[in-house]
Amino acid sequence: MTPGMQIRLWLRQASKTQVGVTAVALAGVVVLLVASLTTGGHHRASTSVAAGAGAATNTGQGALAPATPEGGTGTAPVAGGTSGAAAVVSAPTTGGAAAVPGAGGTTAATAAGGTTGATGQTAGPLTASDRGVTPTTVKIGFLIANVGGLDQGGFALGLRTDIGQAIDAFVDDANKHGGMAGRKVVAVKRTEDPTNQGDLKAACDYMLRDQQVFGVVDSASNIYAATQRCYTIDNKTPLAHVYALSADFMTAGGGYDMTTTPNLDRIAKFVGAAAKQMGFVKGGEHVGIFTDACEPSNTVIRKVMAPAFKADGAATVDIAQTDCDPQAQTSQVPNAVLQMKTKNVDRMFMATSFVGVQNFLTNADAQQFHPKYFASDYDGMAADLFTKNFPPTQWDRTQGISSGYSGWLRAGHGLTPAQKRCSDILVAHGLPAMKDDAANGEVISQCDAFLNIMVPAAKAAGANLTRAGWAQASQRLGHVDVAGFQSCTYAPGKYSCGDSYASVEWRKEFQGYIQISGYRPANA
Repeated sequence: MTPGMQIRLWLRQASKTQVGVTAVALAGVVVLLVASLTTGGHHRASTSVAAGAGAATNTGQGALAPATPEGGTGTAPVAGGTSGAAAVVSAPTTGGAAAVPGAGGTTAATAAGGTTGATGQTAGPLTASDRGVTPTTVKIGFLIANVGGLDQGGFALGLRTDIGQAIDAFVDDANKHGGMAGRKVVAVKRTEDPTNQGDLKAACDYMLRDQQVFGVVDSASNIYAATQRCYTIDNKTPLAHVYALSADFMTAGGGYDMTTTPNLDRIAKFVGAAAKQMGFVKGGEHVGIFTDACEPSNTVIRKVMAPAFKADGAATVDIAQTDCDPQAQTSQVPNAVLQMKTKNVDRMFMATSFVGVQNFLTNADAQQFHPKYFASDYDGMAADLFTKNFPPTQWDRTQGISSGYSGWLRAGHGLTPAQKRCSDILVAHGLPAMKDDAANGEVISQCDAFLNIMVPAAKAAGANLTRAGWAQASQRLGHVDVAGFQSCTYAPGKYSCGDSYASVEWRKEFQGYIQISGYRPANA
């Protein structure tokens, strides 16, 4: 599980002032959750809403599409919008655009005046075939999360600080191996503030309108549905990243939205299967789900997750939720805990930002409520990075599943071949090797999204490189060896990976997870 995946609800919505205030109040870890859309009329399992929490609200953050092999709910598309400022910046906030290389810079194929291209394409001279594409270069945008506010608030995540240099290293390596479709990659880097949706929208404007990039790579700083769709749905721009939303949202992206992470619907199905396999639900249990009103996650919880627990044999499934608001992750949590305790819940699944979960666990201790918990990649609850400050009195020996490499190193394994490849590239460019999956999460994400999705799909699209061709080719990549997840296969209509999962257990002596099983196929 990469840290990029985990900068969710709270950061996504809070202003910088709110970030500081909430951080002090929580005295714990700070991260966020998922984007927002209204909950459609749908069947729900036995559900409840925490006192003071309102219904799911529409913040204009995205469109949903009919069900596909991604496994979605089939919600009809709706017009999407965005909240916050939409100002266009004239220059990157930090890092800036990489200098455009001088004349030339072509690969051997280009210099020879031709290329082999994709199947069915006629070999010939390379052309300026689409936005951001010239006969010799292709311009790719790289988005970098600016989480300096968290560091200043005392909640440093311990990530590498050389991400800009790492991106340069990956781009240089790609160019030494043929670039993209016979063209040299020109990197345009921009930091963006995950706490400011206006800045995220400005970043989209900057990349697409000002810089005219062909595609965008993001480790997951862009976590609103409204601003993700700015690239994929609204402007048909390839977006290779590691922050998957719902299956229906990704389907609406039609191959422009590609991730190494499983989408929310698939994670929910994984949990439903594993909860029964691992004995979390044997039959007759009272299961509680703690979540929030943010969309598209809330709909996934109610349409996929809750029914899965019922199918496992749970006697009841109750949902306690806070408003889709960062302050609610503090003020409404005590009532959510009381609600679960009053309903005699004995099993809890956490599906909100770890800010809210941290508060829930602290309040559960205070109210002497001690259910059994289950962890997963849903909102990063199977990641050391975001559970290291959880109270052991509540979380110790919590088991769960992860499609990534949570607890992998602690179980005695070394870097995987894909991770070593990323690490070797860094070392070859004078940067530190990768030693810890949490500290290197953003680096792993950029390596995966660029070298394992963006570049291969461009090569598969052929010499006549177009965005539409990329969107078709990305779905035909088949099996890809990625650094962040154990198994990854793309196919037509399948835009996300994480195709297996292993069991993990959180132990107080580690303040983190250890893998306790091998990987098994995820049939969803």
